[in-house]
Amino acid sequence: MIRTRTLKIVGLAAVATLVVAGCSSDDNDEANEGTDGGVESSESTENDAENATGADESASEATGEEAEEETGDAPDDDAAALEQAVRDYTTALFAPDADTGYALLSERCKSAMSAEGFSLLAEQSAEVYGALEVETFNVDEIDGDSALVTYGVGVPSLDVAAQSWSREGESWLWDGC
Repeated sequence: MIRTRTLKIVGLAAVATLVVAGCSSDDNDEANEGTDGGVESSESTENDAENATGADESASEATGEEAEEETGDAPDDDAAALEQAVRDYTTALFAPDADTGYALLSERCKSAMSAEGFSLLAEQSAEVYGALEVETFNVDEIDGDSALVTYGVGVPSLDVAAQSWSREGESWLWDGC
């Protein structure tokens, strides 16, 4: 019983780390260099989690003024909308509010993870870490409908660097799969 619980907690910790940070993919290998790729598992929910995440232990805090400098010519409202989407996604993931969190995934990432898989992941993340919110945030880059952000939630192993987000329509969505 203790061994099973320990393995479950270790597995859930790895899964939650992946969820917050975003997995590297062929499209994002350079942006995710140095990230933790996660733990291999034969269970489909853990594989789904790996497709939805990845982590880096560094994150930096920026004031609004610093974020403006980082985004170059991107309008302030783009950076503000992006930050709000990151905050909403992170809060939903650890609430858990799977419906809201899943709605904040890009179509590309939704094709890699089912709503049921995300729901299980959100429940497990909330169980292991409790309610977490973004504590530090920086827009690294906004280039048209693509963005990279760095943020932290107060748990160093879950801090994220250069995580991909994309704009679909008027909404910024998590695209770190």
